[in-house]
Parts: sequence; C-alpha cells; structure tokens
Amino acid sequence: MKQLEETRKITRGISNAFAKAFVTSELFTLYKATLQGNRKDLFLGIRNDYISIYYNGASVCKVEYDEKRRIFSCETAKNICMVNAEKKEPKR
Repeated sequence: MKQLEETRKITRGISNAFAKAFVTSELFTLYKATLQGNRKDLFLGIRNDYISIYYNGASVCKVEYDEKRRIFSCETAKNICMVNAEKKEPKR
C-alpha cells in the first residue's frame, strides 16, 4: 500500500493558454463573483486540465478548453437536468 502512495501523483492545474482564455471569458466574471462572496452557492474548482463547476456542493459541469480551436466546451453532469415526466392535472 505504501508503494502505491509513493507512485501516485495528483496534479491540478490548467495550461497557460487555458488560463489566458479563461480570464477574458464570461466564466471569469462568474469566478470573480464566487471569490467576492456574491455567489456562495457556486464553486469553481481547478482540476487537471479542466474546471469543475459546483452548485450547492453538487457537480454540475466540467469545462475544458480546446487550444487548437480556441473554444471552451462544457459537459453537464449526468442526472443534473432530470425532469419528472409524469403528467399531472393542475389543482383547481
């Protein structure tokens, strides 16, 4: 077990290109709001080449940056948009 701990390396960070694109994006405005305490329900976590966005502690999406195409992509977490499909009659 000790050998596994010694060989396992955890890295967190994003590339310089990702960082430069991030600070000029609308995502950065959201990030600043979380730092200033204006959005206590949101948390942006820097991970290994991506950013995770959490809402009230639950992971809602993963943001990645494609350096070649210079675009962000966002993958929403599974089950985050579940809707009750049962049709209910309105109360009268």
